[in-house]
Amino acid sequence: MSDSSLNNLVKSIKDSQSAKIKLHTTAGQEVHLDCIYKESIAPNFFVVFPPGKIPPALDVKRKCVISLHDENGESIALTARITDVTSDRSIELTATTTIDPASLREYFRVNFQTVVKLSYETGSNTDGERNWSFTGQSLDLSGSGVLGIFPEEAHNKHNLFIELNLTHPEKKIMCIGHVVRTRRLRGGRWHIALHFDDINQKNRDAIITNCLWEQRRQLREKVQTS
Repeated sequence: MSDSSLNNLVKSIKDSQSAKIKLHTTAGQEVHLDCIYKESIAPNFFVVFPPGKIPPALDVKRKCVISLHDENGESIALTARITDVTSDRSIELTATTTIDPASLREYFRVNFQTVVKLSYETGSNTDGERNWSFTGQSLDLSGSGVLGIFPEEAHNKHNLFIELNLTHPEKKIMCIGHVVRTRRLRGGRWHIALHFDDINQKNRDAIITNCLWEQRRQLREKVQTS
């Protein structure tokens, strides 16, 4: 995209709308935050956060990714470099490139609840006792993985069958993935973050479409309540 086209795109973004941004810390951690977009002189703009949300060890040298909507309500995503941390609640950025909306959910998670079935099969008739399965509830979803609450810890970490139900579009997704991290909760439950390793493109596209739909629904809900 040319500089003039990028400037026009930034100008098309409505002031004071909700957005999501991915930042990095100097320790290499990704931080996903809600924020408010504020106009400046394109391609520059500001984002404003609730108090105490900007990471104290923010890596200002790393580019970030911001997801929001243009004046027509269409989802867009931009990469941007940090120009200045203007206060303890705001950052000035300069847009550098756009991101294909089809790949948007590779960058952002969306709060989304649905049933997730996790299972493992050895593939051996003589070792069937090692097979297991249980069902949990997703907390958030992206084109690359899902975070959920489950009644047990995963007994294996790799080559897991992941099955989940989408709502928009209505579709059952099945793929193979691995455990990224786990955390024990009270009541014997477990947070399990899963990454999709083997998933066909149609299923990934369906997840991305579902996430974009859910993101728009949540934005409309915020606007209505405010």
